[in-house]
Amino acid sequence: MYFSPVLPLVDLSRLALSFLILYFVKRMEDIKCLAQVSWKPVYIKFYCIAVIVLIIVGMFTTPSHTICKVIMGLNVPLSIIMAYAVYTYIRELEATFMTCQLSQEDRYVHEFLKLYSLVVVLVIAMSLLVLVGAVVAMFPVPKYMELQRMVGASKLDKAVKARAASLSQKAKRR
Repeated sequence: MYFSPVLPLVDLSRLALSFLILYFVKRMEDIKCLAQVSWKPVYIKFYCIAVIVLIIVGMFTTPSHTICKVIMGLNVPLSIIMAYAVYTYIRELEATFMTCQLSQEDRYVHEFLKLYSLVVVLVIAMSLLVLVGAVVAMFPVPKYMELQRMVGASKLDKAVKARAASLSQKAKRR
């Protein structure tokens, strides 16, 4: 039986990222001059702890279990909220960094999370654009119907010509 190393790698990277985010938020809460009253660090901490627990539980269940389907259904909206919370929280902290002394390690983690949150927001935006495009494609809009027919026809023409060339070369060899 073949075992793909990609699946555990995804879980391990999610675990590492959750621990890193949790570590960073806890460190920022410990620095007194950065203390801000906001729901974002609390949400981020609970989300990271939940992800850690769910990944560990998910390792011992099969994907066909109902609990896995429920987790997947809840994960999408909660992840979108998490992306927003991390993106805005990191940028809010940056404004107060000038008044506080942070270690170089904290600054590196901050820059990594800043880049990570930007990439996540861009991936979500692109996913939403693809979703909107798929919804629009379901409606019979004449422009898109004609374009799709043209693209489909050109692909079909290329496939037919390639097949005909292949058959003619086989006939010549005989």
